[in-house]
Amino acid sequence: MKRIAVFTFAINPILWASFYSVGRKSLEHSDPFLFSSGEILISSIPGLIILSLLGRHLTISIVKSGLILGFVLYGGVFTSTWALYFTSATDTGFYPALNGVIASGISWIIYKLRPSKLTAIAAMLSLLGVALLFSQSHSKSYSLSGEIIALGAAFIYTVYIFLAERETVDSGISIWLIFALELLTMAFCSIIVLIATHHTFSNSYNQLVPIKWLVIYAGIATTFVPTAISIFFQKYISAVTVAYLYVLEPVWGALIAHFWIGESITNIAYVGGVFILSGSFIKSFANDNNDVNLEKSLNK
Repeated sequence: MKRIAVFTFAINPILWASFYSVGRKSLEHSDPFLFSSGEILISSIPGLIILSLLGRHLTISIVKSGLILGFVLYGGVFTSTWALYFTSATDTGFYPALNGVIASGISWIIYKLRPSKLTAIAAMLSLLGVALLFSQSHSKSYSLSGEIIALGAAFIYTVYIFLAERETVDSGISIWLIFALELLTMAFCSIIVLIATHHTFSNSYNQLVPIKWLVIYAGIATTFVPTAISIFFQKYISAVTVAYLYVLEPVWGALIAHFWIGESITNIAYVGGVFILSGSFIKSFANDNNDVNLEKSLNK
């Protein structure tokens, strides 16, 4: 099952990478608040169905887990979309390459698990790769605010990985309910944001109609499916391993942005991608006792 989980999680970086180009293209017709809310509301529909079928099994513990995961994941989706308003799809997609490094730092600082030599090598390769990518693609025409927000999104997503592992230890029906409540919590946050930013129904509808297929794709392929993978397979592999698998996201993001919306990739950026791939491969497909110890700490 662990190999299946690794393979399944390897799909997530591709799906999430496509989000940056979809999000960037959608901003030609809508603002980041509206687009992120639209995609999340689409993804929440299955949550309503699951809750209607299994709601009788709800417990306070399940509700708590769903709320925690939903609030944190919403923060990641919102900040990622917000960053796209200030910078390019390629730039925004670079920061998930730091997920593995951030995860290693969290496991060291919070769980007192000193990174192994293997993890340190993977982290250095990841940092070198993202440095090369960033040096080649950063454009002065974009605001530094976008880079800061994108970095914040990477941190939030990494925290989410740890929380998903901690909150989904128990198997069975509770996972389905946690998943449903997570989606509905995100939808609730989206509605609050739309109200706070003075979006009316008619105005929102008029902006989303021209990009309805982008919103639907983002809701299903970049929110619903990746969230389902995280919830149902997180317990089979460690949070650090998952974070390093997500290091591949900027590579896919740069390729999709290049071929779909015409953002450029230089030769040095390709070299950076090789470093990122190498770091991800080393960490994800090798045994590391620290990952076992971290998993035990999270599952206590």
